[in-house]
Amino acid sequence: MAETQFISHSQVVPPAMVPRRGIGLFGAVGIVVGILAAALTGGLVVLERSLAASADDAKGRLVELRRELEIDSINAAKTLQNRIEIAQQILNGHVYGSQALNFVESNILDGVRVISFAYADKKVSLDLLAPGYLVYAQQIKYFRTVDEIEKGFNFPPPELNERGEVSFSIDLSLTSSFIHDKPSVDNTVANDTGGFEF
Repeated sequence: MAETQFISHSQVVPPAMVPRRGIGLFGAVGIVVGILAAALTGGLVVLERSLAASADDAKGRLVELRRELEIDSINAAKTLQNRIEIAQQILNGHVYGSQALNFVESNILDGVRVISFAYADKKVSLDLLAPGYLVYAQQIKYFRTVDEIEKGFNFPPPELNERGEVSFSIDLSLTSSFIHDKPSVDNTVANDTGGFEF
């Protein structure tokens, strides 16, 4: 015969429950720290992007301002520089032609006559006539002491004419500072207005 299974009618007691433990204090602190770290990281990323965008905007505005400033100020400075250079060229090229005449008038000794005079490019060419060799030597010696003459001038040998006069030629290079200086004015001549008042 077949065996039947026995079904107990006794009350079933659930198994003893094991008390559940929580995640504990360290676990809770770890979760809070993790959430805070994630929030802080997200905030830093957002802040970094915001600051990068602000920096890019500021750089763009700075480039535009610099371009505007450079255009106005650089153009003004270039214009001024060009004017200064032109004025400097004009001043450097300004020569007082009368300086050569003033030089000859002031530096020819008494008794020496000027036969011919030429002036070009800072060079004065003179044909002179001295009453004798002594005056000729004095004139040459004097030319060597004049500051307005560039040192090291040469001259051909003198010639003696039938009247005993010494004719000689000389080429003198005047210094740039002398030629570019404004000629001095003799006040006795300049102030003589012939009785007229201005």
